[in-house]
Amino acid sequence: MKKNIKNLLAIALLFSVFFTVKAQDGAKLYKQNCAACHKIDKVSIGPPLKGAFDKWKEAGEEEMIFEWVANPTELHESGKSKMAKAIWDFSPMTMTPMAHLSKEEVAAIFKFADTPPVVEKKKEEVATTTNVTKAVPSPGFSTGTIVFLIGIIGFLIVALLVLMNGVKALKNKGNTEGKVKYDEEGFGFLTKSVAIEDEDSILLDHNYDGIQELDNVLPPWWVWMFYGTIIFTFIYWGMYQTFGVWPLQIEAYEMEVKTAEKEVYAYKEANGLLISAETVTVLTDESALAAGKEIFEGTCAACHKVDGSGLVGPNLTDKYWIYGGKIGNIFTSISEGRPNGMPAHKSQFNELKIQQIGSYVLSLPFAEGKEPEGDLMK
Repeated sequence: MKKNIKNLLAIALLFSVFFTVKAQDGAKLYKQNCAACHKIDKVSIGPPLKGAFDKWKEAGEEEMIFEWVANPTELHESGKSKMAKAIWDFSPMTMTPMAHLSKEEVAAIFKFADTPPVVEKKKEEVATTTNVTKAVPSPGFSTGTIVFLIGIIGFLIVALLVLMNGVKALKNKGNTEGKVKYDEEGFGFLTKSVAIEDEDSILLDHNYDGIQELDNVLPPWWVWMFYGTIIFTFIYWGMYQTFGVWPLQIEAYEMEVKTAEKEVYAYKEANGLLISAETVTVLTDESALAAGKEIFEGTCAACHKVDGSGLVGPNLTDKYWIYGGKIGNIFTSISEGRPNGMPAHKSQFNELKIQQIGSYVLSLPFAEGKEPEGDLMK
């Protein structure tokens, strides 16, 4: 009984800690320690953090989650945690020990993961998106517009034919002796309907249990509309398939893609974003290095430490490099990722930001840390 009370008190204390730490603190801690390897609700190098605390709780191991964050290898090797084994089997990379985080800080991170705040786009990002959207116009008439114009032409042809038929009917008006008596008042020529009092003229001679059938004709408007669809088919087929006057769907798509590529290229050229591993240069101005430092500490420090001396990732401050230590090599590593566990960041950062990160890395002073990896670069 006493043991159960202690367990309940421990859980109550844990929840009180978990729900009293501000989510904003959790956001900052997540960005500094976890963002490089974990996404909130997507699989990355590590599993998603959203709902992770609840999973440990459901497994009855909510207190062990703090042991896992502090020293994953030790908890796994102890064999006492099912969750530790499951996560260990999930990723071939060993999670970086985070013993420097207190229980309150770990709880804040998981709370943030479960209830991340809505982040508004910065004004310059919104402006950039708007500029890109405006910079990619559609080439000429779209396929939908062309089809609409063809439809209008077909409709006008049908309307002309119906009108001609109506004029003919008006000329023959009154000459109905021995013929069907159609109601041609107003727009009656469009329907060829028969007045109720004249239905004897279209009454069929067969009788089924007192039920007789009227031999109504198809309304002229419908008949000519049907003919119009046939005419439309020939126009459509001729313009697209036979004569190639208008591009087919794939051709129109390729034209739009080429136009978009030209406009995107022009936008990048105008905004200094035409940077590649072959053309990138080392930035030395303070503003660029400050921007690179901010991104590095928020994204890269989780694997390389804030000073670049290395944790899961290698030491970036020595002269040893696995994939080369020139700015072009570093640019490729950040942009495309590497097979040793380095994730690609090209979808997260544009070329200019990657250049800023690489330049900042090359500006880092030597720091004692992880043993050298790779080859000595002079």
